[in-house]
Parts: sequence; C-alpha cells; structure tokens
Amino acid sequence: MKVAAWMGMAVLAMVASIWPQKVQAQVFRCIDADGAVSFLDSPCPRGQRGGEVTVKPPTAPDAGAARRNDRERERMYQQEDVRRRAFYAGREQEAEQRAALVRDYARKCDNAREQQAYYATRPNFTANGAYHSQKMAEHWASEAKRYCN
Repeated sequence: MKVAAWMGMAVLAMVASIWPQKVQAQVFRCIDADGAVSFLDSPCPRGQRGGEVTVKPPTAPDAGAARRNDRERERMYQQEDVRRRAFYAGREQEAEQRAALVRDYARKCDNAREQQAYYATRPNFTANGAYHSQKMAEHWASEAKRYCN
C-alpha cells in the first residue's frame, strides 16, 4: 500500500511539473540620481525612484485582421501577375516585330539578288540611252549589299 501511495504521489508531482503554468515575472523600472534608467526583477534600491512595470501578456491575433491581410496580399500578387503578363506580352510583341523585320529583309535580299542576276545578263542599250542594264545591275547590287549583310 505504501508503494502505491508513493507511486501515485510521484505521478501527481510529474504531471504538476509539466502542466502548463502561467508565468509572470515582476519588472521594476528604476531611475538613479544621475538619471540612468535600469530594469530590475526586485524593487528599486534606496535612493532610486521608480516602480513596478505592468507587462501585458501577448494577445491572440485578430482573425479578421489576418483575413484582411491575406486578401490584401492576394490582391497584390494578382496585380504583380498582371504587370508581369503585360511586360512579357510587350516583349513578345517586340520579338514578333523583330522577326517580321528579319523576314522582310530576307525577302528584300532575295528580290535584290534576283534583280541583280537578271540585269547582269541583259544587254546594254546605251546608244540612245533608252536602256542601261549595267546601271540597274549596280543598283540591285547595292540593294543586295544593304539587305543581305
């Protein structure tokens, strides 16, 4: 019987030691003669003025405020997503414009080479100045140089 009582007391002591307890310490704010402020866990010594400071326990956060913060954060993420999409859409549009310009230059290059080859094989009618294929060939050579390089 003595062993059972002793075991019961031991269990009770162990449960009491791990049971959550409200811990609150006293804090005193003391000011000495020189005006220096110190915080102590015991009352202020003689010659110093001050008193006990009340420390408020932490409170649980407001659930409504947390939801408002979550909504505001979600709104900010959505706005950033819209900005990012607009930025990349603009970049895609610029890339498409550059690709169109490259295609246009390639088409003009091919055309200039064809015209240059055509006029290089044509006879020159320079006696009366009516037709001069050499000048046209030189013109298309300069166009080919412009668009093909």
